[in-house]
Amino acid sequence: MTVPNPDPLTHDGYRALLAEGGLTLPAPGDGEAGPLPKYSGSRDPAGAERLGAALAEAVAAVGTPRPDLVVVWQDPEDLVLGHVVARELGTAVVRFVDLDGLVGHEGSLPRNASAVVVTDAVRDPAVVRAIAAVLDRAGGSVVAVAGLVAPAFDLAPIPAVTARPGASVVTA
Repeated sequence: MTVPNPDPLTHDGYRALLAEGGLTLPAPGDGEAGPLPKYSGSRDPAGAERLGAALAEAVAAVGTPRPDLVVVWQDPEDLVLGHVVARELGTAVVRFVDLDGLVGHEGSLPRNASAVVVTDAVRDPAVVRAIAAVLDRAGGSVVAVAGLVAPAFDLAPIPAVTARPGASVVTA
């Protein structure tokens, strides 16, 4: 476990940490700014620590079954966040990948796992559904999606959480 940061994460501080990792959000009222750039925790390890710890705290506060597995999609950038969240929750990380149109995973997938999908932002809800289908075949389920940015998609019935200060859980 990391030592808690005594400075609360403010909205401006949150945006600054995202920007240090390469994810700049459009200002309110800017309208469509195109696709979000990918957040990379390796560009700002200290920021990734704070954001990952905040994501783990948000996941723990959801009230769904406590996850016993952290899952990330194939993007290497999500591995840093996934590692921090998994360490904070005391779980393992499994990376899911696209194998020429089939969904696979690296490492062993525990049976009956309650998983949280960790990402910077859900860019395609089909990825979450594909991960959920693989987990379902192993007797498990996705109990939450944790992202740095709230999803722009309906992920029902899976609750979505974000580490953004003052954000609430986006539920189905």
